[in-house]
Amino acid sequence: MEDQPAKKFRIKIELKDSEPLVWRILEVPSNICLERFSEVVELAMGWDGYHLHRFIKGNTYYLPPKDRADDCFFEGVPKQFDSGMLSLGELLSRKGSKIKYEYDFGDSWIHEIILESCQSYKKEEIPVIALLDGENACPPEDCNGIWGYRKMLKALEKPRSKAAREYKEWLGYNFDPTEFDLDETRGLLAEIVD
Repeated sequence: MEDQPAKKFRIKIELKDSEPLVWRILEVPSNICLERFSEVVELAMGWDGYHLHRFIKGNTYYLPPKDRADDCFFEGVPKQFDSGMLSLGELLSRKGSKIKYEYDFGDSWIHEIILESCQSYKKEEIPVIALLDGENACPPEDCNGIWGYRKMLKALEKPRSKAAREYKEWLGYNFDPTEFDLDETRGLLAEIVD
């Protein structure tokens, strides 16, 4: 896969139903393995990466290799493939193509991944993974999905309330949903090497 000729993909990732909207724009080579791309998504968004995940296109699931996912293939889902065997370019084939990415099957964080552009690399250009832009903080892990996240944000609006104090104690820090360090995240993504 990663030895296939690559195109330069500009993709946008949005965390569905997040408010404020959490989004990132990345440049990635089209021949990146889906399983490796899941690491890119998690780092770019701000997830810790210790939960299971899957890509979804139509009625088809693309799951981590069985040996890494403790048999997370789903009963009754007719089309399930190993995400270690396919590239991103095999799912996103033209501008405007979309897939979903679900992180943490308990909290069910749904991301929409959109191919914004596809270009050939220039002769001297080296394919890289690069974070171009983004806004807003990723929700904290294990906060009970989008509904739990909204409940937490509502409680934090009243910082002196009992609920806000409990959330701050649970988090161990003051959470700001609008805070996103683009440079720090770029640095994390730059550490991804073959």
